[in-house]
Amino acid sequence: MRYYLETNALRALGKYLVSNPTVLTNAFTSTFSLFELIKRVGRGGDSEKRAAILKALWDADVSVRMPMPDELLYLAYGWETAESDSLQIYKTLISLIERNEDPLAFEEQFADERYRQIVSHHENSTLRFQKEISDRYVRPKPEPEVIKLNLAAFIVPDDTAGAQIEHLDTRHPAYIFLDQIRNDKAVSTYRNLDVPDAGELPDAEIISRYNRQLDLFFFATYAFELKKKAFREACAKNDMLDLLHTLYLSDNDVVMVSDDNIFESVLPNRNLISVKCFKEIHSNSTEASATD
Repeated sequence: MRYYLETNALRALGKYLVSNPTVLTNAFTSTFSLFELIKRVGRGGDSEKRAAILKALWDADVSVRMPMPDELLYLAYGWETAESDSLQIYKTLISLIERNEDPLAFEEQFADERYRQIVSHHENSTLRFQKEISDRYVRPKPEPEVIKLNLAAFIVPDDTAGAQIEHLDTRHPAYIFLDQIRNDKAVSTYRNLDVPDAGELPDAEIISRYNRQLDLFFFATYAFELKKKAFREACAKNDMLDLLHTLYLSDNDVVMVSDDNIFESVLPNRNLISVKCFKEIHSNSTEASATD
């Protein structure tokens, strides 16, 4: 079991990671989580706190998965990436840590143009996503409607029953449903990538190229949109950024550590624990080791 520490968890744990380094044995974070901490340094009232957390993470030598979200999407289909965004973020982190300057002056004095472009890209994408989801699903409550069902239409005629049963998928319906979500999302995601054959490659070929490492991301985005549609809810400002963290759950044995409420409604229970639970697991394992 491995634990992914997203931004919410990093803020909550902070110096705890420095004083309890063994907690990081099976844990990792991402360049994207670090980016979310860095991008408000010099731009908000909590700049000094964010800079202190980043310094603590640096001192704790947290394992970092380098690719940013956009880069992970391309890698899932076999496309190589230069990881230019992730390298720029890492360079910016080193600059912030090594300079040890006033965090409030960081954005203005030390952040370079490429870093500012990355920040702008994510902020603009966030606003677009918020508007698109809200425009799509926020609707007035409809009037009650009576629907008459034609039960005869649901009955398979006798002359086709044999053929229907012969080709029946015998797996559990949940697996059939999840496969459909995966395939639909895999195709639509690829169609939106900036690659030469995005609009031409047959669906079957796209599905065969896909390496299955975005499965939980696809599940989370589907669950998110289903909830918004069912309750006609508006999209919150940071919803897109939160969903992007599920890209780092590339294997079923990766568990996200977070106290952010959004994940409770979009992730399977086995892939999510709270910060408190994460600390308890570490504490229990430490006590067990001491006893042995």
